[in-house]
Amino acid sequence: MSDDRARPRIAVVGPVSPYRGGISQYTESLASALADVADVSVFSFSKQYPRLLYPGDTDVDPTRGRLAHAQYVLSATSPWSWWRTVDRIIAAQPDLVVVDWWTLFWQPWSAYLARRLRRRGIRVVFLCHNLVDHDAGGLRTRLTRGMLRAADGYVVHGSAMRADLERLVPGATVLQRPHPVYDRFPEPAHRWAPRARLDLLFFGFIRPYKGLDTLLDAMALLDDDDVALSVVGEAWGEGQDALRARIESLGAEAVLHYVDDHAAADYFARADLVVLPYRSATGSGVVSAAYHYLTPVLATRVGGIPDVVDDTTGFLVPPDDPGALAQAIRGITREACRALQPGIGDFAQRNSWRGFARAIVDEFVGGPRLSPGSEQALG
Repeated sequence: MSDDRARPRIAVVGPVSPYRGGISQYTESLASALADVADVSVFSFSKQYPRLLYPGDTDVDPTRGRLAHAQYVLSATSPWSWWRTVDRIIAAQPDLVVVDWWTLFWQPWSAYLARRLRRRGIRVVFLCHNLVDHDAGGLRTRLTRGMLRAADGYVVHGSAMRADLERLVPGATVLQRPHPVYDRFPEPAHRWAPRARLDLLFFGFIRPYKGLDTLLDAMALLDDDDVALSVVGEAWGEGQDALRARIESLGAEAVLHYVDDHAAADYFARADLVVLPYRSATGSGVVSAAYHYLTPVLATRVGGIPDVVDDTTGFLVPPDDPGALAQAIRGITREACRALQPGIGDFAQRNSWRGFARAIVDEFVGGPRLSPGSEQALG
């Protein structure tokens, strides 16, 4: 799309401040970047989850306020709010609607919005953070496939997810771009001194697929008092006391609760290396956050991770292999981590939010209306 054309109108649908977590940060960053190249309206949640289905303490960050220009109208449990949200989107007369696609609990309203909007001739793109839940079985995958087909096009961040999507929706129109590197995180308030020859950080919500147990097993095998580890993130479900005890028995720091962006900045700034021992992954906002602070990543070779971690930005090991992870940590030095900073900076420059926003506009504003094979989603 040339710069002399009228600015397109784009609606973004998903969580933003004060909701916490990676999807909220992502949606807000995208909306801000799109505002440089389009007229943007944001439609967010009055309520994301019923309390029964959210295992954390709260889904709201008390340090973040509502966006002044966002409409907080959508409730995942209220079909009436879905109808009202569509009416408000139609009133904004967008050329394109970008909808977060993440978890099965959200997918019914996402598919409903897409179908109604497309009947009004409005193009809809699903921004795919996950295609199916990490623990999804066959039935949930089949349900997802049916609802996934409701969109005109899709945005993904990795080649593995693209292959899965093209299998679920043959002929789909797909834009693949790396997860942009966050550029809105705060500077660290404290410059903590290194605690050992190598300072490691595991960061983010603690769920089984993230493989924290593999990292703890690796630390036990490593048995090196000169390697420090901080585990920072909210642990969901039972067994938190046992998890804390296991972490601390290894001499590691356990911060098993949500930390806001300002606190997170201090942990990322101190770390020599962020460790992501995932068992599965479509992508990772933690990688993007680490790269913002020029911190390299030691990750497993799963899903979309190899698309954003290579020998210029970090290190890769096999999943579910504590021995390989311990061996990698043993061979990495602080100097080797610092030597990767120019490569990380280059990756960040090539994968900015503004560039990502421009790619979405160029790909989906104008052109053919429907992805091949998805017309039947309109019913």
